[in-house]
Amino acid sequence: MRFRFQNLSPLCTSIRHNRKSIEQFEIVYNQVKFDCILDLDSNPFELMIGTHNHNFACILHLFPGFILDTNEIDFRKLCEILNLNYSENHFTSFAFLKYIDGHLPHHASPQLVDPKYFVHFKKSELSVSEQEEGFFFCGWLRHKGMNNGHVRNLHKTQVLLGKPVADFCEKHDISSKWTTDASKSTPLTFPED
Repeated sequence: MRFRFQNLSPLCTSIRHNRKSIEQFEIVYNQVKFDCILDLDSNPFELMIGTHNHNFACILHLFPGFILDTNEIDFRKLCEILNLNYSENHFTSFAFLKYIDGHLPHHASPQLVDPKYFVHFKKSELSVSEQEEGFFFCGWLRHKGMNNGHVRNLHKTQVLLGKPVADFCEKHDISSKWTTDASKSTPLTFPED
């Protein structure tokens, strides 16, 4: 079965307006909190949905017109987590997606989304050496006028922070820095020139 998001367009516009392509938001359904990450750089768009206290995560692929196949959801696991079923509650994956659609934020946050929230979804898109560098953001390295090389990590920057950020880094000769040591991580900011 196919589902079409009716209310996603304002959020997508706001994400792009904030010079980013990844947005995080939460939805609470039947007292269960779902962490959602929308990635507009993926082709097709990806909506990653997971829970903090349950073993549930999925990636939904949004095709033109914000249409997805409901078969991408592990419906049996979702019913178990929410303690709902069709016969007693008339719960369906369509109802779940309709609820999300009705509770989408209309505006994106101006802050970048910390990759720690979705790196497990994107890890396979990175090379072994990119993975070995770690996933904790630890700052920006400006090369312009520093005689210390040229921009690196563009692919990793794009995967974890989005294409608009990677494009800005390429244009302004700035590299993202990463570590495996959580104590060396720094707050994620947009790389200003």
